Amino acid sequence: MAKKKEPTNKSKQHLNKLGQEWKQYSPETDSAAYEAHWMKIWTALFNVYYPFLRTEAELNAFEKTIQKTKEEYDPKKGSLSAYFSTHLNWNTADEIKEELKWNPNERIDGVPNSDASDMPVDTPIPYDEPETGGGILDIEDREIQDAALLEISSQILHFSENHNKKNGNSVRKNYFQLFYTSGVTSFVKGEREQPIFQHQRDIERAMKMPFVDYCMVQRCRTLPQIFDGDLKLYGAVVEDVPDNKKDKPIPLPIPDQVGRSYLKTKENLSVSKSTYAGQKASYLNEMRELLRRKEIL
Repeated sequence: MAKKKEPTNKSKQHLNKLGQEWKQYSPETDSAAYEAHWMKIWTALFNVYYPFLRTEAELNAFEKTIQKTKEEYDPKKGSLSAYFSTHLNWNTADEIKEELKWNPNERIDGVPNSDASDMPVDTPIPYDEPETGGGILDIEDREIQDAALLEISSQILHFSENHNKKNGNSVRKNYFQLFYTSGVTSFVKGEREQPIFQHQRDIERAMKMPFVDYCMVQRCRTLPQIFDGDLKLYGAVVEDVPDNKKDKPIPLPIPDQVGRSYLKTKENLSVSKSTYAGQKASYLNEMRELLRRKEIL
């Protein structure tokens, strides 16, 4: 069994300690102590996450996640910081999807289908826009993370078997594999020490290696190779990057515009911002439900 990854940030350590103490208080038998402890948790959550919220979507997602945490968080299933980070990313993706009014009838090439009447207009993407991350890969508990990655990799590898004909098309599988690969790569490159996975081969088999090639300087086919390798310069993979960013490595988590640039450059598919964000929200929602059904989250 892999050793659990403990957060090194002292604020998160404090938050997780409060989370472990959460269920000893009962709102029915001791409401005053229950609410007093909740206020400690709320303050800790505010201190850890709020300084990094910049958009209305993130602020709305923060409020929703706060409420969900109070109602549903169970310390037996993992740390509070892992739970909150994961659900904050999911809710942020949902908020962005709502803002963009993504229409599922839009084709992958950005051209509306015949039954799509009111398509969103694609707009330039600011390169400093906040990322929603990989969602699933923001789980900090290593044992839960290993189980989650195994389930998600299985979904990718057996996509057609796990989806009906309507929802199991090659376009959707292509998106899901791209998001999965972006998330895994972002996680591995963000670690200070080489991460150890119980199911490394399964994770690697599910990855979209041409996208890894698009992001990495060296040819990488394993997770250790990705960890040891170098990310390409941001300006080498995305057009019109500001001067202060183009000569720096691709930022982490890997921005959505890198995925869109990959599709355009390597697969000849021009994908609008709204289509990409909508497909990403669909991916995160489906993986969330999968892990809930498997009682992993």
